[in-house]
Amino acid sequence: MLESKINTIFYLSEEINIKDIDREIYTEDKKIFHLFFFHNIDLSVDKETILKKAVLRELDKVEPDMSYDEEKKTLTMLKVLNDFTFSKLDDQVDIDFKKHMESINYRISCILDTYKLFSKLYNDKTVIFLMPEEISQQYIELLKKEKSDFQIVENTEELLSYYDIVHWANYFSRVYTENNKKLSLSNKNITKAITLK
Repeated sequence: MLESKINTIFYLSEEINIKDIDREIYTEDKKIFHLFFFHNIDLSVDKETILKKAVLRELDKVEPDMSYDEEKKTLTMLKVLNDFTFSKLDDQVDIDFKKHMESINYRISCILDTYKLFSKLYNDKTVIFLMPEEISQQYIELLKKEKSDFQIVENTEELLSYYDIVHWANYFSRVYTENNKKLSLSNKNITKAITLK
């Protein structure tokens, strides 16, 4: 039997396009635990991605010139940015990146607030938090700030297999979305776990 009732597991994967999952799970072998599975949408965007989106947004504003080549039977659409300057684009990328970072920080804050609330509210139950690796440092800082006694577990096999966490995460991912049939977590996606002592 695993000792800690509050366990946080971090995963690193492509974006998993689901709503956050909050479920109490009863397994066939009579284990009961509460699973919080937080999605990782838009948590790791760099300036290069923001730049591409800014350029595409500018192109979307332009009406295309269209020409049809009768001989080749091809239609060509051409978009031209007439008032384009790199300094204007840089300014827009900086604004978009700042907004995106505010959105990421808000998302992280929501996840950590949920953790703080339910780790206290459900302190008599076994709770598994499945969180994106992108927020692991902020989570550790929160535990240190609250003077929580915790342990980082690099070998997560026992915890994963005891509660069959990857199975349940994948199961509820498929239940809550039609688009996720091909994308699923595996034990290889798990980076570490943190248990409260």
